[in-house]
Amino acid sequence: MRDDNEQLEVGDRRFFGPEDQPFETRDGILALTLYLCGYQFYCVNCYTADLLRNLGYKGMTMPEAAMQAVKDGKKGKLRYIFEKYPRTEHQNFYTEQEKQFEDDERRDAREVFFELLERFKAGEMPRDELVMRMGCFLFKTRIEFMNKWKGEVPMLHIANPGRTTHVSDGRGGGTYTSPGFVEVLANASQETFKKLGL
Repeated sequence: MRDDNEQLEVGDRRFFGPEDQPFETRDGILALTLYLCGYQFYCVNCYTADLLRNLGYKGMTMPEAAMQAVKDGKKGKLRYIFEKYPRTEHQNFYTEQEKQFEDDERRDAREVFFELLERFKAGEMPRDELVMRMGCFLFKTRIEFMNKWKGEVPMLHIANPGRTTHVSDGRGGGTYTSPGFVEVLANASQETFKKLGL
């Protein structure tokens, strides 16, 4: 009986096992985590005619529009293609760690971070598992952390009347004098806004 991962030659054809097949994902966090774990990949940035139109590129050929979109920093649909299919256990580590983001009973990020480090330090998990779990955890929490402002009431920074002045000390430093400012929540009462002259 042959091993599924064994490469066989039959006549002029070459047969490959499952681990020799390419792997594709649109999940950029998974792709980065797999890369950190040692997998090589290619990033494919693909545009359709509709996508280019929706991005505002009209009156030019598709190749011209695609090249301009790249120059303008407007990405298409990204795909990450890996030369080899990741080991099942690596995908499982990532998927298991990802589940922490799906339930309502979420733990504090610091707790999860230090738990992973302690388990690795105690020899309870191999390096590859730490990389897959930590990559998933850090990159996904980074997105949530960077978007946390969306759930907060915005503040208004209102400068008091007057000018800010700077007196140089001749060495690149100096003293700034400012009339000051007020910061207030955007959902403050109308009475508060009236007092501030807004």
